[in-house]
Amino acid sequence: MKPPLWREHPDDTATIANNVALLDSKIAGAKGDREPFTLEMPQAWHKEIHRDCKHVPSPAYIGNYRGTDHPHLANYSVKFGTYLGTPPNEVQAALDIFMDSLNINLSRLDSTMPTPPDATPSRLNPAVECTAKHYARWLRIHPFADGNGRTARVLANWILARYWQPLVLPGRPPVDREGLIAATSPAVDIKVDDFRPLMRYLRKRLTDARRAAMT
Repeated sequence: MKPPLWREHPDDTATIANNVALLDSKIAGAKGDREPFTLEMPQAWHKEIHRDCKHVPSPAYIGNYRGTDHPHLANYSVKFGTYLGTPPNEVQAALDIFMDSLNINLSRLDSTMPTPPDATPSRLNPAVECTAKHYARWLRIHPFADGNGRTARVLANWILARYWQPLVLPGRPPVDREGLIAATSPAVDIKVDDFRPLMRYLRKRLTDARRAAMT
């Protein structure tokens, strides 16, 4: 039997938007924190984002990755747009690689920006690149049954807040959703594998957010 399909119910939309706003505030209030990334973090974010949602077809979908032992998740495949997420039986291995890659990048970035004055535009460029690549790679994996874009945006905010930056992708629905999708598509498409449009997009979003924070 196929697991029940999860698509956001309209009655849950306002709840999700409120929960994302609260999570954004929490991340913005923890700028400069240098804890290593763990796979439990997105699980916790996913639970916070979907807290009090009334129309999730299976409780197992909240905070748990596809491919786990639960019968609703063990064989749950996802398609987003024209792309297929990682097959369920490969999700855990893909997440392990993702975690190792992100932590290696964060360790390198941490060493170049130990204090707020060190977070200069030139040093932030590699942080934007790291954010773009891991944002897109998270979407490629699509580890949750639903809510992957929401957690990917939280991830992007979390990475740059680590270096005392304002949130680049706050809120839900995201500002300029169409522009974000257009910039992300070449990076998510494995055949194209071009992160440059997304890097330019995030760099502009960061510049705009920094300018707004100073007004």
